[in-house]
Amino acid sequence: MRNMIFPAMEEFEPFPLHTLIPKRETGVDRFLAKHSKYDGSGVVIAIFDTGIDPSAEGLQKTVRGEPKILNLIDASGSGDVDTSHVCTGNDIFGLTGRRITVPKHWENPSGKWHVGMKAAHELFPKTLLTRLQSSYTEKWHMQQNFLVASAHRNLTEFDAKHSKDKLTQLSERLQREELQCRIDLLANPGYKSTDPGPVYDCVVFHDGEIWRAAIDTTQTGNFCMATLMTPYIYDRQYERFGDDDQMSYSINVYDEGNILSIVTSGGSHGTHVASITAAYFPDEPEKNGIAPGAQIVGIKIGDTRLSTMETAPSLIRAAVEAAELNVDLVNFSYGEACHWIDKGKVIDQFRMLIEKYNITFVSSAGNNGPCLSTIGCPGTNIASIIGVGALVSPDMMAGEYSLMKKKAATLYTWSSRGPVADGHLGVSICAPGGAITSVPRWTMKKEQLMNGTSMSCPSVSGTIALLLSALKTEKIKCLPAMIKRALENTAQPLAGCDKLSCGHGVVQVDKAYDYIVQNWSNNSPAINVDFQVTVVTGGGKMSRGVYLREMHETAKPSNHTVQIEPMFSKNADVSKKLLLDLHLALVSSESWILTPKHLALHNCARQFSIKVDPAGLSPGAHYAEVCAHDVSKCFQGALFRVPVTVIIPSRMSLNDPSVFEVEELDFQRKSVHRFFLHVPLDVTWAEIELVLRNQEGPSRVTVQTVQLPPLTSYSTKETYHTMKVDSNGPSSIIVPLTGGYMMELCCAQYWSDLSNGRASLKVTFRSLLPSTPSLKLHCGDCWARLDVKCNYRPEEIAPELKLTHYVLVKRPSDHVIKPLGERDMLLLNQERRYQLQLVYNFHVPKSGSEIRPISPLLCNFLYESPYTSQFWMLYSNQMKLICCGDAYPHQYSVKLDRGDYVVRLQVCHEKRTSLEGLKDMVLQIEMKLSSSVNVDLYSTMNDAMVSSNKWYSKKLAPNDVASIFVTTHFEDKLIKNYQPGDFMKGKLTLSKADKVKKEVHYPVQYVFSERAKKSSSKPTPANQTAATSQEYDKALKDLKLQYMKKKVLDVSELESEFGNDLDFLIAQVAYCVENVSICSSVSVCVCVYTVGWLISRMKSFADLENLYTPTFIYQL
Repeated sequence: MRNMIFPAMEEFEPFPLHTLIPKRETGVDRFLAKHSKYDGSGVVIAIFDTGIDPSAEGLQKTVRGEPKILNLIDASGSGDVDTSHVCTGNDIFGLTGRRITVPKHWENPSGKWHVGMKAAHELFPKTLLTRLQSSYTEKWHMQQNFLVASAHRNLTEFDAKHSKDKLTQLSERLQREELQCRIDLLANPGYKSTDPGPVYDCVVFHDGEIWRAAIDTTQTGNFCMATLMTPYIYDRQYERFGDDDQMSYSINVYDEGNILSIVTSGGSHGTHVASITAAYFPDEPEKNGIAPGAQIVGIKIGDTRLSTMETAPSLIRAAVEAAELNVDLVNFSYGEACHWIDKGKVIDQFRMLIEKYNITFVSSAGNNGPCLSTIGCPGTNIASIIGVGALVSPDMMAGEYSLMKKKAATLYTWSSRGPVADGHLGVSICAPGGAITSVPRWTMKKEQLMNGTSMSCPSVSGTIALLLSALKTEKIKCLPAMIKRALENTAQPLAGCDKLSCGHGVVQVDKAYDYIVQNWSNNSPAINVDFQVTVVTGGGKMSRGVYLREMHETAKPSNHTVQIEPMFSKNADVSKKLLLDLHLALVSSESWILTPKHLALHNCARQFSIKVDPAGLSPGAHYAEVCAHDVSKCFQGALFRVPVTVIIPSRMSLNDPSVFEVEELDFQRKSVHRFFLHVPLDVTWAEIELVLRNQEGPSRVTVQTVQLPPLTSYSTKETYHTMKVDSNGPSSIIVPLTGGYMMELCCAQYWSDLSNGRASLKVTFRSLLPSTPSLKLHCGDCWARLDVKCNYRPEEIAPELKLTHYVLVKRPSDHVIKPLGERDMLLLNQERRYQLQLVYNFHVPKSGSEIRPISPLLCNFLYESPYTSQFWMLYSNQMKLICCGDAYPHQYSVKLDRGDYVVRLQVCHEKRTSLEGLKDMVLQIEMKLSSSVNVDLYSTMNDAMVSSNKWYSKKLAPNDVASIFVTTHFEDKLIKNYQPGDFMKGKLTLSKADKVKKEVHYPVQYVFSERAKKSSSKPTPANQTAATSQEYDKALKDLKLQYMKKKVLDVSELESEFGNDLDFLIAQVAYCVENVSICSSVSVCVCVYTVGWLISRMKSFADLENLYTPTFIYQL
């Protein structure tokens, strides 16, 4: 019988360590076995990410003993400290108020000390703050419980010495009252306490050679215990804030000592990415990254204040730093959906990195699949970027995910797919998208499993580092275009996966190396030459490929003009340009594309036409390429490709053209099923049903839909659902649709689901079509009408209109335009940027209100934006920073207490005149209502005018039309303190079905105009008038007494008016006490006399207690 407690070691299979950071799939193991010296040495990789923890395992040294991390930079500004306050001499006070003690051995020839302060919550990630605050709270409660117990003990001891009923002395009564008050205050403070966390004093100075800085992590002001640090690039110096947090930090200094940058990691993502790329474990080589000999520059683009969201300033600063540090390669495991292609200031900077500085740029495709056209920016925007998808191999399934059985290698379900909206393929290649490797120490973990195209991207970056290491050693000059061509032409196709999903296949580093060497040794004229492909379609539309998606585009054959232009590097030899003479064969990969056979290409743009004939293509997505080959050097493969994608819609049911059915989806044979349905103009939603057809479920199925209106990102018209399909009955979802555009419906079994499920699919188009897609009500219009038409099948309509948010429309109260420093230059011609700062003031009338600042002109644009920054910061009226936000307002909201607040909005551009036009730009302050406002709707205008017979529900037959009327008679339900131009917004639902109401709704706005003037015709009662008069006199007296305390009014001026009024006498006492340090001895005597006179007027101690606090009188 097997010993299950202490089994023999030989009974175990060895752990598959090679699966932790997969290398076999990409040929890395074969390449390093053959070329062990080409391990990435001599290559510098910039990691644009959340920041890197320099203390994480494997990130200290390279194979050759060199520093692994060359520099750490915070481009986001989240670690910036304002150190523009300068102190001189030895008597230094920090901005926290602490007296600063500077060690005598610190050399500061100028005698100038730049001081600042930084709160830990601006540096630490939320996960770390949550852990620390839990620890702080526990310690605080322990101390509070100790103090409460001590206070009870003191009161008990006092009562034991004094009889409670025999306290005759005033001092004894006051002492007991003080002890009781201490207990009450400790047990119930009576205010909401918020822990600000640690706040550190910072000191910066110049020692005559370089800038140095220190951070007082002890929070005592004694810098004798602080570590004196230099910028990381000099000494690779880093420290930790404390043992509890384990957060490592380094520093940089900018603007002549006026800005101290504290560099921390905003998340574990960046450290994990860096470890995949180049970690080195001398004692555990199986855990090495792809290129253990490479060196790293960590550039933090994820702003800690925004939960590591990237911003335009951080991206531009990162590009400038990468160029100045002369890196070879950029790894970009970030990205967002964008609305249009090939435009934007950030895109311009990234393109400059590639074209001017010859830096290879690798970007993750995104995790928004499995639908087509879901790839993110910047991979969508720049053709020379290498976009990477994510695959999972059988070895990874066993070693990383512990699955019971393996499946064939496949893409992760969520890996984004191409093509881009302008026809460019988008996904160049794919690589393993999961790894178990090092993460920051502050996570309290040594290693962690992460997956995503964020992990496949550094896998490719590591393989490129191996290539560059070999090419540098062998003196082979290889530019980014050649690297990309080599990877694409030698990639291994992934079985069962099309090019739209996985690009040209799985990267193979050994074959790519052989490809480059062969081209170099044969002196190929096209080596290091890029080819810009531009397709001109009808109407002069310029794109990088052909993408025929909508039904009218595939109804007949179409002709497209293709322009090819050779692109050389900025410093290419003139002779290379003159000698370019290519005789190319043009080959179409599919018969439905007609193309010329040959093209002679020199150093100039050439054009040719292709014809796309979709006739006869089956329903679905079809991808083809027109490839150009050098007829004399066929080993080069394709020198350029013209991508062509054609979408053919599926056929609807013959019996009912509003229904699409598939009897069987076999997920064992095919894990991803795509269907393209043309949505008629009068359709408003679809009901999708999946029914399990065998007993091997339940099966986890991802159901995603995407529509692509022009100049709109895929995320705008996207729905994503994960369904468990089982034998209990149909699983259904509701999907809102926009009529007139093709809908892709993708049903994919989740990659780790091992069941062999089969299901049936039914899609039913439904319609309650409003006469306008959005309803805008203006107070001045008094009423509005909406007509709703039923199409296809009977529907029950029960319209509801709810207003959920109040929106303040604010103009700036102040603005200023000023130039930014050298840190914020652009790569292009080193242009200086300007900053527009706008100040907005607003009031929150009710505590607990959830607000969201929105800049309607700039929001939802980041990479494609023509501006280089849009960043807002929300402050209280005491100028305490509350929260920040940037281009995507839906991600940032905060609950505020009642009071006044300030928003400072920053916009940047290289042209001052472009900012001048924004100096009066409006800002919307969206405020969520505590309860929504239900607006009454009516079926006729007469009912609306007299507010009777409200809309309830009604059954409509196909082609029936129902009218909905709404008036502005509901103002009494709305917020009272509005201003003209403010508005309320909400949504209108039409269907009675709850499932439909949740998904299908239309935006509504109600715009305020001048407030109604209300007057009362009822006479005011005499007693109410008298009470009002008394309140006025009391308020006037209080105001005068306040002015007396502030020395605006003299005491003598008020004696004749108030005389022996008790409030006046008490105010005199307070006045004397507050000014006793500057008053004469006579004033002090008057004060004492007045107190004595006041006490003499008291009949009992109870009267005194009612008028003034016993402790106050006792202290007097």
